[in-house]
Amino acid sequence: MSVHTPSPAIGERGPHTTEGRGQLRLRRAALAAVAAFGAKGLGIVTTLISVPLTISYLGAERYGLWMTISAIVALLGFADFGIGNGLLNGIAEAHGKDDPALARRYVSSACLALTLIAAALGMAFAIAYPLIDWAALFNVASARASDEAGPAMIVFAACFLVGMPLTIVQRVQLGYQEGFASNLWQGLASLVGLAGILAVIGLRGGLPWLVLASIGAPAITALVNSAVVFGWQRPTLRPSFAAIDRVVVGRIVRMGGLFFVLQVIVALAFSADNLIAARLLGAEAVTQYAVPMRLFSVIPLVLGLMITPLWPAYGEAIARGDIAWVRRTLTRSLVLMLPAAGLPAIALLLLADPILHLWIGDAVTAPLALKAGLACWVVVLALGNTLAMFLNAAGLLKAQVIVASVMCVTTLALKIVLTQRMGLPGLAWGAVAGYLLCSVAPYVVIVPRKLAALEQAASRPGERGTVLQTP
Repeated sequence: MSVHTPSPAIGERGPHTTEGRGQLRLRRAALAAVAAFGAKGLGIVTTLISVPLTISYLGAERYGLWMTISAIVALLGFADFGIGNGLLNGIAEAHGKDDPALARRYVSSACLALTLIAAALGMAFAIAYPLIDWAALFNVASARASDEAGPAMIVFAACFLVGMPLTIVQRVQLGYQEGFASNLWQGLASLVGLAGILAVIGLRGGLPWLVLASIGAPAITALVNSAVVFGWQRPTLRPSFAAIDRVVVGRIVRMGGLFFVLQVIVALAFSADNLIAARLLGAEAVTQYAVPMRLFSVIPLVLGLMITPLWPAYGEAIARGDIAWVRRTLTRSLVLMLPAAGLPAIALLLLADPILHLWIGDAVTAPLALKAGLACWVVVLALGNTLAMFLNAAGLLKAQVIVASVMCVTTLALKIVLTQRMGLPGLAWGAVAGYLLCSVAPYVVIVPRKLAALEQAASRPGERGTVLQTP
């Protein structure tokens, strides 16, 4: 006589079963994506509000100085040498192993590494500061702008360096698949920055105060976020000297170094377009290429907000040994990415001309071959980024660095050759050909093999998650 066992209630499936954990990962990824859209929207709105106010208040030269200083933030995006990404992988690993002690060692070790990096950069800035003519460097002429250039850079450097170790809390939230909370705090930072800018304008403060309001806002909100997370939500993760682990420090530094090299290589491969266009076709050609490129780049930007939350979800699932969920989710995301990127790309291919006309008038005209190349490029890039979320989580960093290095050299060569023969469309088609041949094609082989290796490791007791321990 068989005994019928009723199915567990939905609440009982929760986070304590494989099915429940899989559903929770997807739900958290969706919430993180929604919050990312909200944070990005708030950033756009605050920018639209602040730009006319600050231009009117500062004048053209001082506003240009402010924007130049602000742009340095993007240039220093690699300043943490990949430590943040290494920490994200480590937290995802600890989460999958249900090991808060390991998570605390990661947090404390990353805090030490980032503090030392910030201190070293601070010392370098202190040595260089009196040796640099900041007014001449930024090419400002007015007396007021010249007087404010140096102090504004001091404020910028202080905010940036103080904020560097504080970024740990965002990586912790991402690693625990709480990206929605991290994005909400980033949205709050936009509002705090806008409030600070309005206060400075109302009080007739100088440019250094505007820098403090805009660049300091993320540091302030990160400080409050850290107090909430480490003081209330997850006090067991609070950084401490006792929890610093030399082995973990070495692991984070090695992994972070590979992330850093990978980021630099990819940036080199896809940030040289304007330079190539200017060198081969003239400065005017840069505008004819950069504007359509910016229009099409909206697609991968939006899709990136959607797929990035899968990175820590994959990491936690791999550490827990739930490789079936990883394989299923990766396959589905690749299948969904084709229409998600392809349909908007086709729409822009058909509507780019009227959109450009409404946006900037008749200053830019994009030939069909360029628009077609950009449409194909954004689809290929979206698929590549989808694979990268798994590759990052699985710790396949050395393989990515090797593949990216070959891709970088090949893509740059193809861009130069095709631009000489085709003109501007050669930049887009060079990127498509180089990325397909040297990135997507190798990953078609690498990814299935890695999934098979992970499945074998998950089937053997004691080997789950060990893949994350070494890049």
